[in-house]
Amino acid sequence: MISLIVHHNPDVRDSFVRALSLERKVEEAGKTLYQHGKWLYIALDTPITPEVYASLLEDYNPDALYLPTFGQSIDMVHEEGDIILPNVFLSYNPLIEITNVDESNRDTFLGQADFLESYNEQKDYYVEDYGLSIGGIAVGWLPENYDETQNDKLMMAYEADVYLTDSIRELIEIVKTEAAPSYITCGIIRGKKSANPMNSVLDTTVRNMITTWRLMEDEE
Repeated sequence: MISLIVHHNPDVRDSFVRALSLERKVEEAGKTLYQHGKWLYIALDTPITPEVYASLLEDYNPDALYLPTFGQSIDMVHEEGDIILPNVFLSYNPLIEITNVDESNRDTFLGQADFLESYNEQKDYYVEDYGLSIGGIAVGWLPENYDETQNDKLMMAYEADVYLTDSIRELIEIVKTEAAPSYITCGIIRGKKSANPMNSVLDTTVRNMITTWRLMEDEE
């Protein structure tokens, strides 16, 4: 079995290299391949596109392709290190910043919704030392200068599990092609602090992602 992970951020790359004891194998224009056993990691110079995705499928023919992304939670349920496997993606509406949000107008901020069927249930679990939400809701894409005083408005409008600062429009389009089993996986790296001490929130979240993927593969 070949499990392929793709991302473009060097810090994320380093966390996966440490977690999976990956070794650098091949460096090409725009990408570098790391590997340990069945695990392949493609470190891209820029975010993945459908064209790059198609090329990776042709080159490596993976049994599963994992698309990690990272964000924040603003509720008191999810904690840093938790993993969200979303089926629903909502788009952040910047008008929320200048509008009072209540039950009478909350639905006007939902905007475009994308519904995937990557995960066949909607349920929350506690796995080892982290929370796992399957079939959850993700909101993208918060601006880098997002004002956290708007959190109450966000919760009223979206009631989502995770809020992302990265644009994942391309990831959604990739999964929709159904060219290979591909999974968007969201890790919470900002939000309510976990009761379990962490030297690095990103490292812990990456390890929790890997545990989740292993559980998914065991079920197949």
